[in-house]
Amino acid sequence: MKNKKVKNKPKGVSKEEFRSFIPVKSGLIAIALMTIIAYSPVFTAEFTNWDDQGYVTENPVIKNLNNENFKLIFTESFVANYHPLTMLSLALDYAIAGESSVYFHTVNLLLHLINSFLVFYFVLLLFRHLKLPHYRDFALMVAALFAVHTLHVESVAWISERKDLLYSMFFLGALIAYSKYALSKRGKFFIFAFVLFIFSLFSKGQAITLSVSLLAIDYILERKLWTARVLIEKTPFFILSILFGVIALRVQAADNALAATVQQEISFFDRMLFASYGYIQYHWKLIVPTSLSAIYPYPPKIDGGYGFKFYLYFSAALIMIIGLIQLLRKNKLAGFGMLFFLLNIAVVIQLVPVGSAIMADRYSYLPSIGLYTALVAGIIWLLQRKKVNFKVFLGLAASYLLILSSMTYNRTKIWDNSMTLWNDVLRNYDYVQIALNNRGNLHYEAGRNQAALNDFNRSIEVDPKRTETYNNRGSVKAEMGDYEGALADYNKSLIIDPDFAQAHYGAGGVYLSMNHFKEAIAAYDKAIRMNPDYAEAYSNRANAKINLSKISEAMSDYNKALELKPDYAEAYANRGIARVVAGDYSGAIDDYSMAIRLDSSDALAYYLRGLTYESLKKNDMACKDFDKASRLGFQAARQKKSEFCR
Repeated sequence: MKNKKVKNKPKGVSKEEFRSFIPVKSGLIAIALMTIIAYSPVFTAEFTNWDDQGYVTENPVIKNLNNENFKLIFTESFVANYHPLTMLSLALDYAIAGESSVYFHTVNLLLHLINSFLVFYFVLLLFRHLKLPHYRDFALMVAALFAVHTLHVESVAWISERKDLLYSMFFLGALIAYSKYALSKRGKFFIFAFVLFIFSLFSKGQAITLSVSLLAIDYILERKLWTARVLIEKTPFFILSILFGVIALRVQAADNALAATVQQEISFFDRMLFASYGYIQYHWKLIVPTSLSAIYPYPPKIDGGYGFKFYLYFSAALIMIIGLIQLLRKNKLAGFGMLFFLLNIAVVIQLVPVGSAIMADRYSYLPSIGLYTALVAGIIWLLQRKKVNFKVFLGLAASYLLILSSMTYNRTKIWDNSMTLWNDVLRNYDYVQIALNNRGNLHYEAGRNQAALNDFNRSIEVDPKRTETYNNRGSVKAEMGDYEGALADYNKSLIIDPDFAQAHYGAGGVYLSMNHFKEAIAAYDKAIRMNPDYAEAYSNRANAKINLSKISEAMSDYNKALELKPDYAEAYANRGIARVVAGDYSGAIDDYSMAIRLDSSDALAYYLRGLTYESLKKNDMACKDFDKASRLGFQAARQKKSEFCR
């Protein structure tokens, strides 16, 4: 391999040490290829039923980016987070590719590649400033670890984690700009850093840690930390960090994402134990990424406590933090790396519990850069003391990266679809409520009612306070014909949350099936009162009103449903029925035709349109519709075709 020409060799570093073994361009291309191969299963992956609905598949705001929705993106929270730039990026994806999961995944992977290159450039600046031997090779090593590490699969393969990738891109850009400012004192780089910080905050609240990360950069670049200039520089960054930190907490609290029950039931000291557990586990999994899970639940109490091992984690974390203080004095690069990791992981180690997970792989995405840097610092220390040969190190590093790439490839397959995801979680922890609930929904949607019932039963056993799980079980029971059981579950759901519109809606559906039309209308009234934009409730209330011969009121409800949800095929078909009852056959045919355009597999719409054509004596057109409906498996259409179309 041809050695790279040496330019501007740092003082105190020999020509041999300064030389790069790996050409930078070749190294970056290799990293890109290795990353694409490692994450290639995402190209066949689907959306999941874990937040992807709220972000993309069931989010009308990103599907129609008009002025009103643009304003909503900047003034409202989505899935318990305020991140307008993330939502704009998803809206742009939808405008380009619709609900093509491949496109969303491709953009995620592209952002991850950009972040990997930014990591390279960031650590390259630091390594060169410190006059490290083979600094380009070590920068490539850090970037490669970041690019293919298995713990980053969640951030890349989960479409909802676009926010992680986007905030990290701007965050890294801000770190690079600030480093250039600190090294050159050119004001334009300071402005770039501040603007990129704002972009990062608008992508994910976790970006608030940039302000303290700048202090770590000052430390490694040997700036005096307590001068007036340095403190004044940081003031606007800290002001924004505090402001967006408050916004994040308020949004989480408003959307019930803060784990209030956890905060009430777990003492502050127990939270310290859990934070210590997470801190140590992140270190371990960033070296040996095994036993990974999309959700790591809080451990159940046993005999009033959480077990002796958590005290060991607390002790280990305390020792590591004390060791970090010593490390900052003795090894600048390793100290910086460990400090960078601590500063950026501190806000997500659940001292303030959010959700029901004790830790999450995605939280380590950006903080991991610090740990990789510290790892490289340790390797440099060994090399300088002749403990290991540099070429031997390169061989071991390449082997480790290949192992990580293989593990990443296999881990990415877990995110292929919702079922593979939740099965994996439940293999690790069979008591995760959200995994049981979401897998139950998948079984229900696929018509596996008994399997769905089993999952919902287990979910309620784990956590009997989840209103949505009772509601979901009620839907399964209704589907199985157990109307009394369904109503009981909807009532349990409403005892927990009287304003839960979906439970009122579900009860309305049961009453409708039982031909209790007045009770159905009353239930739908409550659902609409709780959620005035509930298109399905308007449509089903109209169905009940038709049965009570309230045609004009029913038409008004159908019109409202279609105003709220213009692509609502079922509402068009139902309004067609109302128009037939009112004698408006032409209008009915228009509605059935629209329903068919929106859903070409709607056999009932073909059948109903066929009946309407029959009433209008358009027998040829009626027979075509009966034929289409029968080929779609509609039994009544087969019988009608055999009797009428000869």
